[in-house]
Amino acid sequence: MRPFTPQPYVQLANVLRRQGMISAVNTVMIKREDLQRDADMKQAVQGNEWWGLFALVMLLRPFLSLPFKWMFGYGHQPSRVLFWIAVILGITICCAQQIHIHGQFAPTSSVVLTSQDWLDSFPTEPLHPDSPLWRAQMDAWAQTTSGRDYTSFSAFLYALDLFIPLDALGQEKNWAPSAERGWWGEWGHRLRWLVQMAGWVITAIGAAVVTGLIGRRD
Repeated sequence: MRPFTPQPYVQLANVLRRQGMISAVNTVMIKREDLQRDADMKQAVQGNEWWGLFALVMLLRPFLSLPFKWMFGYGHQPSRVLFWIAVILGITICCAQQIHIHGQFAPTSSVVLTSQDWLDSFPTEPLHPDSPLWRAQMDAWAQTTSGRDYTSFSAFLYALDLFIPLDALGQEKNWAPSAERGWWGEWGHRLRWLVQMAGWVITAIGAAVVTGLIGRRD
């Protein structure tokens, strides 16, 4: 079996680039990256590289590269990531809105949580998880002086604040899903860590792609 040689793909891409066919160039270069990874994996299995951690990494490389391919096109189509960002934000906004509707968000300020207004808003009997009275409690607190003066909740801004690793919008700092209030709050508590990690990873990889540290190899 003849070894894979990327040079013909590079030459074809250069010809297409001179003709202004940028979309075709990206398609060719992504195909080259796929074939290069397949060749690396076969070499790890059949050649003298079948040893230790290096061989394992080479075997897993095509699978580990899939998120990079889907989101950034190996650096040749970085605009792909906009679709995934929209998906992540859309899911986060929908979940955050449902958590808020069910009254399973809670303010994070220690001053608010110990204030008399907050304590007086609770019913006299303890509430069960997923009780509709959680929303009634939040609505009652929102009518108090401290509730009216507290930062208003926005599902859209909350999703942005989770995803963008700056904590600049104040939503994440002032509001958090309560895992003790019910099913929506419990899943929202878990989801926020996933969204934050996705934001960090996508931002870091995106910056590396834009600056040329990873990705395009023409």
